[in-house]
Amino acid sequence: GARDLAGQTGLAEAAASLGLGRATDVGFPEFMGSGPADATGTDHAASMIGQGRIEVSPLGMATVAASVAKG
Repeated sequence: GARDLAGQTGLAEAAASLGLGRATDVGFPEFMGSGPADATGTDHAASMIGQGRIEVSPLGMATVAASVAKG
């Protein structure tokens, strides 16, 4: 199925390109987001739609929105 088209590494790289899971220099402690590096099967499919063990802060989602808007 579709879950087999993108591996967990590719998913993590895509998230990082939007600012998730990376350290920032905003001047205060922050949590941008995290996801499992080892998800397979159904857990991986859940990760692909933002479910399962995916965690993202409001600041992380604002960063995603800004990244998308910036292009």
